[in-house]
Amino acid sequence: PMEHEVRDTTQHKPNVVDDVPPVVSTKTHTKTKRWLLIAVTSILVVFWWAMSRTPASRAPAWVNSFNASTTFSVYEGLPHPSWETELLEQEKQRSDLANIDGFDFYTPSVAVNEKQILQFKEVLGDNDLYYPPLVLKDCGFHPDFAVEWTDSETHYQLLICFTCNEVQIISEDSRRNYDLTHTSGIETLLSKYSIKRPRGPHHYLGEAP
Repeated sequence: PMEHEVRDTTQHKPNVVDDVPPVVSTKTHTKTKRWLLIAVTSILVVFWWAMSRTPASRAPAWVNSFNASTTFSVYEGLPHPSWETELLEQEKQRSDLANIDGFDFYTPSVAVNEKQILQFKEVLGDNDLYYPPLVLKDCGFHPDFAVEWTDSETHYQLLICFTCNEVQIISEDSRRNYDLTHTSGIETLLSKYSIKRPRGPHHYLGEAP
């Protein structure tokens, strides 16, 4: 017997895709990646910024040393070298000067009395006052004051610049820089020790009344 060819008579319809996925261009894909990178970077920067501004108690041991000290001495700095050039050169001819880390200060230093020691600790011993610098500054660090103390035979000097809102802490074997969250309290505290520097328009206290 002759074999019959079996044919499938069912009508086949092509598959229909209702939603065709859009074609993403290389340009759009690159833009998306760029924005994602920016977003991630921004999150990391904010996190680092927040961590860097945490109280200084997590880092500098000198803050505890400062608050444990019972004696402080204050040196007043000379006029600013950029804004008071002539006045600075005039003052540098004086004989009552001392050099601290390359900066000139008037001598003798002034000892902080017992009543003000507590104020010094409340203001300059505040852990929240100091945080690591976020950017390099080009204002030219020039200390308006230096506060010094000794703890367990270690000599410390805290140099304070109101122009940069920055301090440098110096000891025999280390040096650290910090930005200040504010300076108004420090300016008020140390104004009592502004004795010899001539008062002019660029003095942090302004011209003499």
